[in-house]
Amino acid sequence: MKAVRFSQHALEKFETFELHGFKLTEEAIIDTVRSPDKVERDKNPPIAQRRISENSVLRVVYTEDEDSYFIVTFYPGARKRYED
Repeated sequence: MKAVRFSQHALEKFETFELHGFKLTEEAIIDTVRSPDKVERDKNPPIAQRRISENSVLRVVYTEDEDSYFIVTFYPGARKRYED
């Protein structure tokens, strides 16, 4: 299984979101890149997406090589905006 590394920016976002009442875990981010509902590969870097609630999705911007994923950033979004 590929390793997952987080940018400093991504690590800081966990605290920022928690301060605004939106708790995300490293596991949720990892699950999103390893088992996404959808990946936008036309974006550079690609964006993995996974549903996290009735109204929200988690979007993860990442890069990938043979051995690992590198999480650039992540953010929640409205399902109605990002789902087909």
